Amino acid sequence: MTIRIRPATLVSGIIFWLLTSVPALGSSHTWLLTHVLTPNSPKGKALQYFAREIETASQGAITIRIHDSARLYDDAEGIAALQFGAVHFLAPTTTKITPLVPALALLDIPFLFETREAYYALLAGPFGEYLREQLSLQDIRLLAFWDNGFKQISNSIGKVSYPEDLQGFSIRVMSGTDMSRYYQRYGATAIDLSFREMRQLIRLGAVDGAENTVINFANEDLAPLQPYLTLTNHGLMVYLFIMRESHYRSLSEAQQQIVDEAVRHATEHIHHSVVTEEANALEQLWQNEALQITNLTPGQRRYWRTKVKPVASDFLATLPESIRKLIEAKPSEK
Repeated sequence: MTIRIRPATLVSGIIFWLLTSVPALGSSHTWLLTHVLTPNSPKGKALQYFAREIETASQGAITIRIHDSARLYDDAEGIAALQFGAVHFLAPTTTKITPLVPALALLDIPFLFETREAYYALLAGPFGEYLREQLSLQDIRLLAFWDNGFKQISNSIGKVSYPEDLQGFSIRVMSGTDMSRYYQRYGATAIDLSFREMRQLIRLGAVDGAENTVINFANEDLAPLQPYLTLTNHGLMVYLFIMRESHYRSLSEAQQQIVDEAVRHATEHIHHSVVTEEANALEQLWQNEALQITNLTPGQRRYWRTKVKPVASDFLATLPESIRKLIEAKPSEK
């Protein structure tokens, strides 16, 4: 899959970086950080927390300049800008990095695990180390995996309890994914849209439904437009907090330690925030009488999982044998 870049946007961003980010001898450093969400999103707050930690620990010698809401780059453009050196930090979803490391598509398998702890264990183990090694070959340093909550399915047509209820639906999925193969098994069509495009097209009624976390669903006030919400918990949305490997290696040992400590604290911060905000968003949504929420039973979840098992098995067969042996990636049959 090719990452498409708007040339004018990338060039203007590089010029901006050259004018504002390259320090003169003896001056302080300004590092650029870009992301596509709002400042009050869990990711936005975590990145602000990270910036404060860096600036405090460096006693102001390093300043982090944050560009949110895709004002500088969207995620795909940001990855190219990061590799070029025009930005210093990025936190895209795993789907945006999958073209560089195809094994990341493992996380797109619906109903892969039941709990976030199972995803954490997978990413903290040999599979996570494999991803770090593969990204390092692309001059990308994986600083941390960040939880952004479980994905759910909303729609504007009717209640959804079984895959057959999605028959004929068009469902927005995150850009960069290849979810069509799974949604075909559900009888639906997956529409690949960025977060920015999603907001516009849902409001226009151009898609019947969407995958989203409850945090994004609530923050974007999608209930009036998509009044049917099914709590599928069919996948954990994961961010990769990354920087350029060569930039990290150019830092002094003290600067590397500052970055590592700030990453550790920011990771703890976002994981706590996401769990809290997810619970708060759910409570808020349950109180919305205009919204019909469906909770899948364990038996229904098993049925959804069984429908995509052949496709999941085909994907798992494409992974390196060493990785297949390292991870227990097949959906649970509990």
